[in-house]
Amino acid sequence: MRILMVLGRATGGIGVHVDSLTTELRARGHTVDLLTDALTAATFSWDDAHLHWPHGRDPRRLVAARRATRALAHGADVVHAHGHQAGAWAAAAGASPLVVSLHNAILPGTFPRPVATGLQRFVARRADLVTGASSDLVAEARRHGARWTELAEVPSPRVPALLRTPLRAVAERRLASAAFVASLERPGLDPALPLVLAVARVAPQKRIDVLLEVARRLRGEATVVLVGSADADLLGRIMAQDTAGDLIHLGPRPDLDELYATASVLVLTSTWEARALVVQEAMAAGLPVVATDTGGIPDLVRTGEEVVGELVPVGDAAATVAAIRRVLRDPARAEYLSSRGREIAGSWADLAATAVVWENWYRRL
Repeated sequence: MRILMVLGRATGGIGVHVDSLTTELRARGHTVDLLTDALTAATFSWDDAHLHWPHGRDPRRLVAARRATRALAHGADVVHAHGHQAGAWAAAAGASPLVVSLHNAILPGTFPRPVATGLQRFVARRADLVTGASSDLVAEARRHGARWTELAEVPSPRVPALLRTPLRAVAERRLASAAFVASLERPGLDPALPLVLAVARVAPQKRIDVLLEVARRLRGEATVVLVGSADADLLGRIMAQDTAGDLIHLGPRPDLDELYATASVLVLTSTWEARALVVQEAMAAGLPVVATDTGGIPDLVRTGEEVVGELVPVGDAAATVAAIRRVLRDPARAEYLSSRGREIAGSWADLAATAVVWENWYRRL
């Protein structure tokens, strides 16, 4: 089977998913072509990618990109677009059969409301299959007229390795975090305090302003560190408000798996997430999770009536701090969230199983 993956500019979780799915499908004997943006191709070392993502308003360049997209789509058995914009671009190029995977909600302010609604309807009604990375995205696609919808879980490729690492007890984590904080060699940091870890790129959706307020309120109780890439302007504006140095931004780190095993709590303050990779990874590492009750996060931490994490309202720093304190001050609960979270993470489908699901859906088109 020849599959064309279409993806716009992406440097985070969506790109990771497409990269992993492409690798698995190729391993199963399928030919997978990639049509994307130059930055995305460079980020994931896709040297064989077709760089025909539309840029600017030059009509000649747009026509050439559309012509190239149409030629690639015509030669594929299935075109699989990732995101609303990629879905619209593929549909406008006449791709068929067309699968569109929705990984993110269109948040207020991204587009004028009529434009957002029109985009969602166009994509939902032109696609042969629309999948959502969370149940709310699936429901949204149905509301906009999608004929066939599926919930498509997006597994983190880091989870299998994290599940194989030894599970550290609360006391062991505190010892490891003391050594890590001391290694930062930053004045004013107390290695004796527990480590609260946030893993997120600095972008509006991630609400780093809320995270900063959380760090302020935890001053003297915990060390709060943020790991991830950043929009330089946004980071500068946020960190300019951090006159006391309450939030430690470390940028991207190669030792993220070790940090998952070192911290006492993972905190996520996003306005919206689908099947957040960082929550999957934290649970696999046995790290208790405090996250916003939004998008697909409840799908991860809830199993029936059981909640194996702390869910808090979006934008509520006080509730987030209270949830973190509940975990830090109750070792028994922390141990339960650690062990039970890992147990649930071990039940999720891995990348190979996910590729089989996709293969079966493609064949039904």
